[in-house]
Amino acid sequence: MSGDFKRPIPIVCEDPLLSHLILILTGGFHLHLTRYAYEKYKTIFEGYQRHRQIDTNQSVKSVIKEEPKQPNVTVLPSNEDKNVSGCPSSVKNLTSKSEENDELKVYQADPDCYNGAIRDNYTWSQTIKDIDIKIKIPENVDARNVSVNIERKHIHVSVQKDKKEIFCFDGDLCWEIHKNDAIWTFHSKENQIQLCLDKIQERWWEAAFDGEDKLNTRKIDCSRPMHELDDEAQAKIQQLMYDEQRKRQGLPTIEQEKMQNILAHAWNKEGSPFKGTPYDPSQVKLEGTSMHIQTQPM
Repeated sequence: MSGDFKRPIPIVCEDPLLSHLILILTGGFHLHLTRYAYEKYKTIFEGYQRHRQIDTNQSVKSVIKEEPKQPNVTVLPSNEDKNVSGCPSSVKNLTSKSEENDELKVYQADPDCYNGAIRDNYTWSQTIKDIDIKIKIPENVDARNVSVNIERKHIHVSVQKDKKEIFCFDGDLCWEIHKNDAIWTFHSKENQIQLCLDKIQERWWEAAFDGEDKLNTRKIDCSRPMHELDDEAQAKIQQLMYDEQRKRQGLPTIEQEKMQNILAHAWNKEGSPFKGTPYDPSQVKLEGTSMHIQTQPM
């Protein structure tokens, strides 16, 4: 044995973290190395705790931040109309996650809320270009007593009876619409106001009004009618449909026909390996837009 060998130094420490490090270190390490490792580990751990506390505080702030203002619906009592309940309320329809899928099926089945939702005082549906909102109003109302004000991002509906306001709907839209192209219709039999609004930006809305429960736009029907596509997109779709039909019939697609015409024209050109021979399309295999030439062995 070498005379330089030193026995491990027994270390007694009350700090459990330091004791744990000492236990996992081999007995050949010196005391100051152990303490260095302890201080380094302790610094890292304290930094982790600080960052964790900061993240926790930020999460709490994001949860308690002020919710956006929801559309307000106020129904005032009327002596002549006993079917109208007299209690101010805010439009809000909370749905649990367990009911989300079943509720979505109902929304997709009802044209009044297709790709939209059913709320307490209104329903809404949408396409990629427009949104349709139907607002419930009291019964026995004349059209001349209905007032509708539509702005780029705000809707206000008021109903009067005997020169007194008995109904008021007021809400901010989630996105802007074309104000000048907006159309509203009063349906007396259904007791509702229908708003037909064109979106400024083509996008799927998660909600009609600020403060409303949001939809999962990944689960709605995002298909678009063909007539809504531009001319280039429609032409491409028609070509794909035609090509698919040709493939089922065992015939070449449009691109393959174009390539065959080019090959037939260049078959006897100067420098062509097939010059002087009749055009034989069987020697050329077309796969999509690629070409494979089969040459005969010399």
